Amino acid sequence: MKTTSTQSNKTLRKSLFMLCAGLLICMVAVAQSGSGGGKGSGGGKLTFKDPQLVSGQAGKDNAIYKFANIGEELDARVKIKGRSDSRVYLVDMDMKTSGFDKAWQPQVGFNDNRTNSAAEWWMDFEITFVKRNTTTPQTVNEFDLSAIDIDGNGDKIHEFVAFYNLKSYTVEINSILSISNLLGELVGGLLGVVGKRFDGPTTNYTDIDTSGTSVMVTTNYQDVQSFTVRVGAVASGANSATERMYSLYYQSFAYTQPSSATLPVKLKSFDTKLNDSKVALDWTTSEEVNFSHFVIERSTNGADYKEIAMIFSDAKYTYAYNDAVNTNASGLLYYRLKMVDQDGSFKYSNVRIVKLNTKNNLVSISAYPNPVTNELRITIPANWQNKQVSYEMISLNGTIVKRYVNPHASQTETLAVSNLQSGNYVVRLRAGEESAVQMIAKK
Repeated sequence: MKTTSTQSNKTLRKSLFMLCAGLLICMVAVAQSGSGGGKGSGGGKLTFKDPQLVSGQAGKDNAIYKFANIGEELDARVKIKGRSDSRVYLVDMDMKTSGFDKAWQPQVGFNDNRTNSAAEWWMDFEITFVKRNTTTPQTVNEFDLSAIDIDGNGDKIHEFVAFYNLKSYTVEINSILSISNLLGELVGGLLGVVGKRFDGPTTNYTDIDTSGTSVMVTTNYQDVQSFTVRVGAVASGANSATERMYSLYYQSFAYTQPSSATLPVKLKSFDTKLNDSKVALDWTTSEEVNFSHFVIERSTNGADYKEIAMIFSDAKYTYAYNDAVNTNASGLLYYRLKMVDQDGSFKYSNVRIVKLNTKNNLVSISAYPNPVTNELRITIPANWQNKQVSYEMISLNGTIVKRYVNPHASQTETLAVSNLQSGNYVVRLRAGEESAVQMIAKK
């Protein structure tokens, strides 16, 4: 019995040892998979695989690709938003011969894979999150997006990746990447900062490796339905390796010595209201990092703006300004905030529009139905008929989205609006020295 008992104990101890060893191996394997290291590894929060063309012509501007089941009840639609010129082409929307299976890996080329001189090229992609198996936009509360292996061809070409409207970013303290502001078109056709750009070296890193953090950046986004990413490259001279692959992985990775930066100011609200002989402007921010001041700008036509005041950063994040206006004038006033950082870079707020309620503004029009879906009918005063009348629809950011001039206006004009995005618009009509406006909603 003693011998039998001893053998049983040995057998039990051996079984327990094997079980613990097996569990340890599983734990190590899980830890390794979370840190990346090979194709198909990684525990990304969002998974981009197997895109399908759902709209437009493959590789052309406005083509839309669907990535199904990227997250819980979530799909993504990726649109080719634009390119630097017609010689830029899409090789593959999601290259899988190298890199990571769960990452999104577009491959973009230039001029038949060759440049004959110094050149820069890029392609913009707009990513929209939608409810699974629908086109209904969905807001993702927060996600990280890492650009891996931003390098070069070992000769005259280096890659870059740029992110629009990101919340913050992280790189290594000793990062090889060059970081700069991404400029884009703002309200009124002006240029301003719309994001950050990260340029890599010409050095070629042979493997797409998540441990290569010196050529990697992780960006953070919050409360996003849609955002834009630009991928491109720069050549300092003639070369034949313009087809570049980019690895965009929707998760964060461990940096040895991380350096993080939050983009300077986040506008929480901006409102305007006409009170007697002044326009009251009120706005609040939720964050101000390395921020300097606001410049209040005003326009009478929605295109040409003048600076009317400067307000410096306040620790309370709450601001107000009263603008004295001429109550004998008629028409619209447009206001926007120019938000200036300590390094001199800036961006603009959305435009707010104020209608002046004056004694001289007696002309009225009728725009219906309101809200409108496809066709908007506008009826003008009798004394405007048979005169030249201009019809304009203006978005709330101050952009004229539709304009029509009838040299001999009839009583009622019909404007097609089915191609306009849903939202609120201002309808503005002009006949000689008279004008009239009305707010309408587009479904």
